Amino acid sequence: MYNSNYSMNKLITRSPLLLLIFLTAFLFACEKEEPLVETEIYGKITDIETGEPLTNVTINLISFGENLPNNQKGEKIIGTAVTDVEGNYAMLVPEIADKKLYTFDFVKDGYVRTRESNSVLISFKPNRKTQHDMVIGKGSYLKLTVKKTPNTNNTLKVFIAYSIDGLGTGHADNEPYSGTKYELKIDATKAESEILYDFYYGDTRRFNLSWEVTQEQDSQVKKYQTDIYLTEHDTTEFEINY
Repeated sequence: MYNSNYSMNKLITRSPLLLLIFLTAFLFACEKEEPLVETEIYGKITDIETGEPLTNVTINLISFGENLPNNQKGEKIIGTAVTDVEGNYAMLVPEIADKKLYTFDFVKDGYVRTRESNSVLISFKPNRKTQHDMVIGKGSYLKLTVKKTPNTNNTLKVFIAYSIDGLGTGHADNEPYSGTKYELKIDATKAESEILYDFYYGDTRRFNLSWEVTQEQDSQVKKYQTDIYLTEHDTTEFEINY
């Protein structure tokens, strides 16, 4: 009686090529695709002006609304990476949730986030490998010095307002400001403090700085304001006495 299985086995064992094909097909048939247990995010960080890759940039992936001690909600760093000599980074993130928004924070001397950085309000698919390239730029800075009058308990509030195009390019001197003011955090416990605020000059060249001083004696509120013009890749200084 003819044995087809015997003939096939004999043919395979006598032909190395057929044996190799058979083993390859067998391995592919047995292989199972294992899903990633972590989300991998990778990409390149470049200079927005030159397009050159940036090395030694620390990148933090931040999640909003996280549970913190004492039933508080806040930000939490859930992934960190540092770019190599070619500006590439990669991070494994076990805590990515579907349809949740995240943001990136960058740490590199002299560089700041830009409007085109593609680094805010981002969602990622969990358990997948995703490429995400970003750009940052050289910073322009406001050094704000705040001095309190000795032996008084006057209080101070400081606000910043940008032009109406969003974050505020302020390219034209007559460009109006938006109605939204953002309060700056000032440490009122110190007699004198210095705060450094960073901007990207391509996004913000001019903004309105206003402040309110509530006098201790009669609770009268005095209001002041001025336009601040930044210098590209440099620091502009301003002082408030109250």
